[in-house]
Amino acid sequence: MRPAVDLDVTTINTESTSFDFLKDEADIYTTTDVTKKYSQTTYSDES
Repeated sequence: MRPAVDLDVTTINTESTSFDFLKDEADIYTTTDVTKKYSQTTYSDES
């Protein structure tokens, strides 16, 4: 049986507070730690 509202995983993750504790964690990895690049996409730090 499917739920009344069919939510995709991205929406569920966005609305969830399950990983809020990570906001207080230090960023221990940077792009200089990457040993193999799998994508040409770059992301900017929006925080």
